[in-house]
Amino acid sequence: YVLQKFTRAVMGTNSVDHCSRLCHAPSVTALMEQVGSGATSNSYEDYDNAGTLLVVGSDTSQNHPVVASRLRKAVESDGAKLVVVNPIRIDLADIAEVFLQPRPGTDVALFNAMAHVILDEDLWDHDFVEARTEEFEAWREAVEEATPEEAERVSGVPAEEIRRAARLYARPHRNGSCLIWGMGVTQHSMGTDNARALVNLALLCGQVGKFGSGISPLRGQNNVQGCSDSGCLPNTFP
Repeated sequence: YVLQKFTRAVMGTNSVDHCSRLCHAPSVTALMEQVGSGATSNSYEDYDNAGTLLVVGSDTSQNHPVVASRLRKAVESDGAKLVVVNPIRIDLADIAEVFLQPRPGTDVALFNAMAHVILDEDLWDHDFVEARTEEFEAWREAVEEATPEEAERVSGVPAEEIRRAARLYARPHRNGSCLIWGMGVTQHSMGTDNARALVNLALLCGQVGKFGSGISPLRGQNNVQGCSDSGCLPNTFP
């Protein structure tokens, strides 16, 4: 905070910056548009108590070892179901119930196909969608063509595996589902659309705002959120 204040007030320039502008700017844009806050919605305790953990585009064991250890404990000791989405086989894939390996750049097709399954099989949270969302019918029409078979053609992920992942996320066997993603889906030309598609999944299933659920963009470095909040972006005040 002091550094950005000195740079602006004394040096007279906004040329102070940090990695948040690149790493999770697409996530922040999508989250601000869709839920009004650019930060993670839940605590580590929700990971511990979730029925399903959906980890997308994150090599969690390498970049967030504390989070990864809690996810592993939730699966191995507490019975949570883990779904991993990543083009590369990461450490957590070894304990995953479902491991999806889409071709790079095909994430929106995959996520929209999951939404298609959830709608088609009536697994979505009608009450949450009616009370807490807008423009649902227009979005529903947009994902109508996003069948698992079409997503298989585009992404290379088998249609039946897409269905399994969608069912696990929409209807966890206890509490809620946590949606966790990293920079593997944000640092693309379509990064904001990837984040929008993920947030839409969470809203469709009502997996936010209740125990054992949440929307979690995992930051790239250790106090990116704090840097953002204290004003260290060139276009944003504290």
